[in-house]
Amino acid sequence: MQGAGGEIAFSKWANVYPDMKDSPDKFDVVWEHNETVDVKTTHHEHGHLEVSANKKQGDVDIYALVIGEFPSFRVAGYMPAHTLMTDEYLYTHERTGSTVWRVPQEDLR
Repeated sequence: MQGAGGEIAFSKWANVYPDMKDSPDKFDVVWEHNETVDVKTTHHEHGHLEVSANKKQGDVDIYALVIGEFPSFRVAGYMPAHTLMTDEYLYTHERTGSTVWRVPQEDLR
C-alpha cells in the first residue's frame, strides 16, 4: 500500500496517470518525453533515494523519491539514472552488506 501510495502521489505531482497494470514492470510511471520513472517510497522523513546496485542503466530513465505514510506523501525529488548510477553514489549497508546507489535528498532535483 505504501509503494502504491507513493506512485499515485508522484503521478499527481507530475500530472500523469500511474501505471495500474496488475503485472509488475521495471517502471511505475511514464513521464515527459516518454521517460520511464521508478518511484521509491519511504516513511523516513530524512530518507535517501536508494536503488539496488543490481539495476542497470537503461532499465528506467529516472528514479524518484516519495516520503510519507498512507495517505499523506510528498515528492522529495528525482534523479536521472545516468546521474545516479555513478561511483559517487555507491553505498554498502554495514548491517546487511547490500550495495545500493544512495542519494541524499539535497542532491535530488
